[in-house]
Amino acid sequence: MNRGVTLLELLLAMTVMAIAAGVTALGWRSATESPAARVMAELEAARGRAVRAARAERWEGPGGSVWFWPDGSATPVRLSVDGVVVVVDPLTGSVRAER
Repeated sequence: MNRGVTLLELLLAMTVMAIAAGVTALGWRSATESPAARVMAELEAARGRAVRAARAERWEGPGGSVWFWPDGSATPVRLSVDGVVVVVDPLTGSVRAER
């Protein structure tokens, strides 16, 4: 009897391990994402929706609310999320974090 492993079996095992590693990495990333990063992502998504839909979009979250306008501008706001200050620029609607 030949007790070796075929190339096909080896490739199949490596593919299964790569898929498992990728799924684990994605789950780990979302589990370790900070609340401030999550708020910033939500704000950027709301700004994008306002520009794409050409209508005002309101975001409400911890500590306040923001209006994003179709031209990309926004109401100025400074939100404190877990010790990080999230700032929305009124002219450009850009979102940044300050410590």
